[in-house]
Amino acid sequence: MTDIIHRRDDRLLVVVGPRSVQDMESLQHYARALEKAATQMQKDLCIVMRCHVEELVNDPYSNGSFDINQGLRLARKSFVEITDMGIPLATELVGVWTPLFLAELLSIGALGSSSAHSELASSMPCPVGFKGSTLDAAVDAMEEASIEHQYISVTPEGRTAIAWTHGNPDCFAIVSRSLSLANLTHSMGQISVMLEHSNGRLIWKPMRIKWANT
Repeated sequence: MTDIIHRRDDRLLVVVGPRSVQDMESLQHYARALEKAATQMQKDLCIVMRCHVEELVNDPYSNGSFDINQGLRLARKSFVEITDMGIPLATELVGVWTPLFLAELLSIGALGSSSAHSELASSMPCPVGFKGSTLDAAVDAMEEASIEHQYISVTPEGRTAIAWTHGNPDCFAIVSRSLSLANLTHSMGQISVMLEHSNGRLIWKPMRIKWANT
């Protein structure tokens, strides 16, 4: 992933998959199908499976029980099984605590452009993409994440601690929603175009047209 982001690998990085996860059986079925496609196209594409698990972690049985401990176990189990297939994983890092229990299983993370998210990104062991209301907001977050930070966090055992990070040089901007594709030129250069939501109206054909226009 790092080589692609820094253009040492000329393949296209493609992140595909479900927006949120609740059904583990369907998730495994999707992963097996994606594994075949990724192998067939690996010469030109590096395919990463998107797997957002925030809803699964918070309420794993979708019944209002909010068994977060079990949700974390299920999320980790699913991530381990998918990475064991050789499929790299990406997820949206919505909170600032949950990602710390999954970080070593991720190949890509996606974040908002807040200061707290920049601090989290500076500690992540994988490339991180920033979504912002403007391209400048995303790039500012990238720059902030690239430097060292000190902040209150938790250890892998769940204990409160002070985190000292070295910064993450492998960040990129995610262009999505109403952000104009005509304004992509920027000095930092790493850009990802998200073909979903209002960019594609959740229908695959408009997404294909949007990609052709890009």
